[in-house]
Amino acid sequence: MRILLGAMLALLLLALSGVAYIYSGAYNVAASDAHTPWVEWAFHETMHNSVEEHAEGINVPDLDDDQLIAKGARAYQQMCVSCHLRPGLENTILRQGLNPKPPVLAEEGHWAPAEQFWIVKHGIKMSSMPAWGRRMTIRRSGK
Repeated sequence: MRILLGAMLALLLLALSGVAYIYSGAYNVAASDAHTPWVEWAFHETMHNSVEEHAEGINVPDLDDDQLIAKGARAYQQMCVSCHLRPGLENTILRQGLNPKPPVLAEEGHWAPAEQFWIVKHGIKMSSMPAWGRRMTIRRSGK
């Protein structure tokens, strides 16, 4: 019983310490400074696992369809180039101020097409990635 009480007290103190840290303002949220390694890891893992989970079941259209490619290229030029660049573009003024830096989408990445679609439609909180997609449609299999 004493061990259980000690463990509960330790958890309570840990929780109170976390709340005190949050309210202290000690963590620097400035985009001009990098995250600490453990915060960067926690954000990245949370985002990656969330995208994988929420993109499950999205049916990807035919990515070799010339009309879809042309439509996507126009949308990319209008909405994405400033942050994610295009072939031959090394940087933009907007991109220079972003932290974390958005991936360069002209390079091979680790997101599957369904996951990319979900990211574009819903955005990523606290990453400067907007949600572009109220007008985008999702086709889910079996849902």
